[in-house]
Amino acid sequence: MKNKQRTDTLVIGFALFSMFFGAGNVIFPPYLGLQAGPQWLIAFASYFIMDIGLAMVGVLAVVKCSTAEELLKPLGKVVAAVFFSVLTLCLGPMFAVPRTAATTYEMGIKDTPIDIGPTWFAVIFFVIVFLLSIKESAVVDIVGKILTPILLVGLVILIVKGLVSPLGEIAEEPQVDNIVSYGVESGYQAMDAMGSLLLTLVIVSSAMQKGYTDEKSRSKVVAAAALIAGGIMFLVYLGLTYLGATVSDIYDLGTTRVNLVINIVHGLLGGGGRVIIAIVIAMACLTTAIALISSASTFFASLIKKKGSYEVLVTVFCLFSCFISTMGVESILNFAAPILGIIYPPVLTLIIMGFLPRSDKTAMATRFAFVGALAASIIETAGVKITLIPAFAGMGINWVIPALVLGIIGACIPINKNSI
Repeated sequence: MKNKQRTDTLVIGFALFSMFFGAGNVIFPPYLGLQAGPQWLIAFASYFIMDIGLAMVGVLAVVKCSTAEELLKPLGKVVAAVFFSVLTLCLGPMFAVPRTAATTYEMGIKDTPIDIGPTWFAVIFFVIVFLLSIKESAVVDIVGKILTPILLVGLVILIVKGLVSPLGEIAEEPQVDNIVSYGVESGYQAMDAMGSLLLTLVIVSSAMQKGYTDEKSRSKVVAAAALIAGGIMFLVYLGLTYLGATVSDIYDLGTTRVNLVINIVHGLLGGGGRVIIAIVIAMACLTTAIALISSASTFFASLIKKKGSYEVLVTVFCLFSCFISTMGVESILNFAAPILGIIYPPVLTLIIMGFLPRSDKTAMATRFAFVGALAASIIETAGVKITLIPAFAGMGINWVIPALVLGIIGACIPINKNSI
């Protein structure tokens, strides 16, 4: 039994790593290393905490509350359902999933001898996603046992080569001021903490299908898997940030993130490097797309509660994502940025509040803190800056103070028992 649990935990941990590790996770760390130069470790630490650090906290928060729905319960049934539906659509077929296909094409296929346009590539990409997502119970095993090892092999080859034969010397001075703020902002843009609420649905479902039906054993397996995923992310991010630092004396900030990665890969691995990066990006984007399509379909199928709805939703979401992906990465990013900027702060607030003991008092505090974070993010997205603490403004977390203040007010409001 213990051997089975260790194997299951490892498979789920690998799958969780792949689900979080998308194309953005490939391009952000090297650019941070380029920006930070000799301070690359500081940049790495701030990025890791704000990105996958908070994402793993999100996984643990959902596990502690049993389900994502329970985490959102203090908002009230209707508000929670609407908010999580919007979150799921953003992380699924509207933005994140189409971006995986568009990124794979632009980084791995475009400007290569492969003669295929973005539309046909998107069709092929989502046919694969469909085939690997349609059987709900198999998603985690497919990702954890097959796709993750391929992804990791490509990353290991790249990072080890960069450690053994670095392309250059680390610059004597960083290219930007306030390295921590750049690391935090990059982690913020990755938005993996948002994804934790959705992706945990697949992980918890997989654990239950593997026989961990009681809350204690399920929580133990998922928490251990989260630590494995976080540990792999730590090592990969560390290596990629270092690779960026080793070319900080060669390239300047005029180099785009995508071109920086391509140049590093070509410099380390030669002409075959483009093939390696194409495989890495394809595996990273494919695993993320499968996880998000499966998670979104699982959530909405649970709302519909109709037999066969999961398969129908997978089909619809793949078709919709395929259409949106043809817009291209930049168009998708520009369209998604303001919406995601509004949603992210209240998600982080819910994750943090999820660790408090469940009671009417904390439910009211959570509701008020959620409103504070949401209101602040809406105001800032509209162009009105809230600078209560300059350091928070520099890190893009101005919403913390309104959320904290309203949360305290909510906790102080006298309520009747079971009023929430």
